[in-house]
Amino acid sequence: MEEHVHNPSGAHVGEILVWTDQEATLAALEFAWTTDKMPTALPTVMRSRLHWPS
Repeated sequence: MEEHVHNPSGAHVGEILVWTDQEATLAALEFAWTTDKMPTALPTVMRSRLHWPS
């Protein structure tokens, strides 16, 4: 599962990746940023749309 992260201007700046084990238990969260500068904090959750691959 992944959630696209956008800055206040609407530009795509990364993704939150949700990793689960075989029983669908949360195993890890990962913030993959697409900007040149590494972020210093995780993005806030204001409006989100989760994408579950089929």
